[in-house]
Amino acid sequence: MDINTFQQILVSLNSQDNNTRTQAEEVFTSFMQTNYLGFLELLVLFMSNSDSALIRKQCVIYLFTTARRDSLFLTPQVLNFLWPKLKEHYVEILSSTIFPPEGKDLFCSIIALCASLSYSLNRSTEIQLFLLTCLETHPTLVKYVALSLTELFIAADSTCGISFQNILTIVNSDISSVTNAALFFSIAALDPNEEVLHRAFEEILRAIQPQDISEFLKVVMNFAETSASFFGPHMPGFTEYLCQVALNRNLGIERNYAMMCMASIARGAPQMCQVSNEKFIFPVIQCIISVISEIDDDAPWEYDTNDTSSNVIAKDSFGIIAKACGNQTFYNFFIDLMNQVLSKPDQPWQVVYAFITALADLDITTLSSFVITNDKNVRSDQMLPVVKISLQILPYIQNLNCHPRIRHATYEVITQLCRYIGPYYQTEAGQYVLPTLKDLIFKETHPITSKSVIQCLTAFFSNVTSKDLITDFDINFRELISMLSTAPNDLKPLIARCLGFYAKAGNNQFTKYFPIMAEAMLNLVNDPNVMVRISAIEAFAISCYKIQVPNEYLYVCSDFLGKIIEILKSPKKNDLSEKQLENSNIAICILIGRLGPYFKPFADKVVPDAIQEASASIEVTSVGAMDFTNEGFSFQMQIPVINVSGAKQFVNKADVQSVCKALDIINTAEGALKKDFIRYLEPTINIAQQWLSSQYHIEQIKIIACNIMHSCIPVALSNNTAAQIIPLTADLYLKNVTLICSQRFIKSLIRMVQRAMFIRIDNQMLGLEHYVKILKTMPPLIELTLERKNKILIGQQQWQTGELNDREVDKQDEVLGHIADLLKQCFKGIPQLTIPFFQQQMMHKFVEYIQREESQVMAIIVWTEYIIASNDLQNLQLFLPALFNFASMKNIDLSSLAFDNIGYLFTSINFERENVHNCYLFFKQEMNKDYMVEQEFSQITDHALIALTKIIIKYQAELKNRNVLSFWFEMLPIWDASDTCDIVYSFLATLLEEKNDAIFNEDNYERIVSLITSSAFSDFTKEATSIRFSRLIKEMALNPNFAEMTQNVYNTLNPTHQETFMRLLNYQEVPQ
Repeated sequence: MDINTFQQILVSLNSQDNNTRTQAEEVFTSFMQTNYLGFLELLVLFMSNSDSALIRKQCVIYLFTTARRDSLFLTPQVLNFLWPKLKEHYVEILSSTIFPPEGKDLFCSIIALCASLSYSLNRSTEIQLFLLTCLETHPTLVKYVALSLTELFIAADSTCGISFQNILTIVNSDISSVTNAALFFSIAALDPNEEVLHRAFEEILRAIQPQDISEFLKVVMNFAETSASFFGPHMPGFTEYLCQVALNRNLGIERNYAMMCMASIARGAPQMCQVSNEKFIFPVIQCIISVISEIDDDAPWEYDTNDTSSNVIAKDSFGIIAKACGNQTFYNFFIDLMNQVLSKPDQPWQVVYAFITALADLDITTLSSFVITNDKNVRSDQMLPVVKISLQILPYIQNLNCHPRIRHATYEVITQLCRYIGPYYQTEAGQYVLPTLKDLIFKETHPITSKSVIQCLTAFFSNVTSKDLITDFDINFRELISMLSTAPNDLKPLIARCLGFYAKAGNNQFTKYFPIMAEAMLNLVNDPNVMVRISAIEAFAISCYKIQVPNEYLYVCSDFLGKIIEILKSPKKNDLSEKQLENSNIAICILIGRLGPYFKPFADKVVPDAIQEASASIEVTSVGAMDFTNEGFSFQMQIPVINVSGAKQFVNKADVQSVCKALDIINTAEGALKKDFIRYLEPTINIAQQWLSSQYHIEQIKIIACNIMHSCIPVALSNNTAAQIIPLTADLYLKNVTLICSQRFIKSLIRMVQRAMFIRIDNQMLGLEHYVKILKTMPPLIELTLERKNKILIGQQQWQTGELNDREVDKQDEVLGHIADLLKQCFKGIPQLTIPFFQQQMMHKFVEYIQREESQVMAIIVWTEYIIASNDLQNLQLFLPALFNFASMKNIDLSSLAFDNIGYLFTSINFERENVHNCYLFFKQEMNKDYMVEQEFSQITDHALIALTKIIIKYQAELKNRNVLSFWFEMLPIWDASDTCDIVYSFLATLLEEKNDAIFNEDNYERIVSLITSSAFSDFTKEATSIRFSRLIKEMALNPNFAEMTQNVYNTLNPTHQETFMRLLNYQEVPQ
């Protein structure tokens, strides 16, 4: 294509005429595809020589987009062709007065991409050195050189062969420049401990000019996302700087950015912040509370993500900081400050509001850990912290003359306490809170607080665990029904919803009230007000979430499902808020689940629409690595970036939630229809495949897509259509299992592929090459998870904040557990592949893993399964002593697991008599240790007894003798391991049925009856074992030799055991 034609195409691409523009786009795309190098050459030519600023900008955008997204660009051939041309025009483009500033920024990004590619291909520093040389001859280009290097260092995660000294020379050339500051932070992220960088930061902070504060703080925010620990040595001074900016009412957006910086630092380095109380936490709390108190009467009531008022940003920031850094010190300082300030009379309402609304923003960890107390030393006359807080804030709502914003904030505090610590809160503070809330429902007259009190009551009733609430369920339920009948129309939806949550929480208590609830909601479902109708349906759905709907009332579920479908397909849907639409989708999912196969008549009205909504496109916004983003305070959310270094990507939260809700409906419908879902199977798989094949890593959607694929496999299998789906599932797993996956996504992927691998291994629908590829993902997944776990553990150790990240450690352990479970199934299902793979690719690492504390649980499970599958006697001789050592470590988790696996090994492999005897002696020695009788270690004792039982059953010739059985009987009962202990009680039943004299004798009789009555018809025994116990009790009761003894033993039992005894005695077996 010649120059003139290309120019004409560029002009036509900006045409207002659709046909002209479309034709130009087709020619443009065709030229790019057929002559890629020629296409790039012309872009550079017009970028540097065109008289039109628009065309120059257009060309740089096309080149930037191509470089970012087109894999053709990422080749040595393209780089060798393009770089000399960019180099030739570098100074000309960046010095041009025609070239627009934003175009120059994109050009710098293109240079960075080329440098990153060049360095990654052959460690070349040619482009970097060119930039430094160019700076010597054209010092005015320092901004652009700094911008390119910044992008490069972030993309490459290194300085790419450039010394710190050379970089700092650029930074120091204009230390007040924000661009240079960005370059500084890009290298500070690479080596945050470098002393020279810390000295430079102090100089940069002093040099920033007032007009550059906002841009500087944007850079700091992005840097703090990943490298906030850099600020540790500078905490006092930098915190003071941020607080001064935030509190300065003469400034504008800079105030918000300062508070966002505080939040970014807290999220980026929570442990550091937690131990920097006077340096960070305390002054930040005081600062942010002060800004929150700037609210006025005209401020909006509803939260708006686009509201950038400083008091709104302050409230958001406080919530983020509290979530990241909340601990006992944080909580105590905040409460002491609140008490100190509020104890002063005549405080402005804004100040009171600021503290109460901030109290509502304290996170669940802070509240549950430090409002709840299990301190046994608390005297009966001492007030518990949760009661003290409740009594402190209740007067604000009891006084109806108190400012409505304070009352609203107070309801929010109670609501949060109910949500976070509901059962404990009901038990300890319910007697003070519940009467107040009930009393205020019709006394509140303000349009906001009149709804707040009902929402607060709804949160309170969302848990029914308090004994008083269970006893009073009838009274409270009927009171709510009565309120519903007399409430004004604007409150009916809220009271209906409150009823729904109370009924759901009531569970078994609610079952007999189901008809009353159904009738009440049926009365509302024909109300002219669509809000009332939709709330009635939602309330009904919520109420039957946990119960089995009686068959005679399934028609109500059908009726409500039909009504909600009708509303959502009518223009009335436009009257519903986003939250109401979200709740409607939840209600649909619940009703589908309750209807089960009876959902079939509605399927065509629901599933196709859900499939269409689930296939909606989501717009992804890409920005440069150091570009300002405001994720934590906006409607956008950041997603991990795949194959695009040095960039960040964002999606609209509402778009993601919409797709997720549609996928949830599909998944629920799949479970309800089972085989009948087959007619929707193909489009459903296409949707799941669409999201799991997407170039964008939107995990919330991908996780549900995994669940859908997991559910699709049995549907396809039941209809003989699984041959294509199972290999597809494996391919989707392989495509998605990358190093950017969260622990939650990894678990979903493993669960999905595990079903594909082993649902019907005999059919061989999955080729051997798939099994091998999946096995090859295990070692890097293990290393990734252990790396993440170690990072958390190091942080705990460094900052001495053990309790904060325990949950995060548990999440990584869950992933290791899923990996171990998959490997177990591989050893069982495909041993011919897994055994040699383990020996060649994994064994050397598992030798290491079993010695490392953070990986020992996984290693024990996998080693045990490998040895059983392979019969590797050499490694068995090494592994068994290690397993015995773990069992004797007095470690609740490890020792219990070790005993389990000893039992598993000895029952799966035939051991010599001497080994069996030594094993028994080991068990006897360990189980006789003093600590084994302590309640704290009962789990270890239970697992040891279960394992010993299995070994005795397997090796009866060696172990079923008086000495062993007497010891075994002495170790009974099981205390905690209820889910795995039936084998113990089943063996006891066998010994009693056999009249084994080591067990069945007069000396043991009282204990035998006690053991039976404490375990029968409970979680400890299966029904078959309980029936066997029933036969034994009847036999002994009818035996004249035991009749008197039986009566005497019965008299010594507690009432619960007596009740079980009578149930056993009178149990009527159903004929088979």
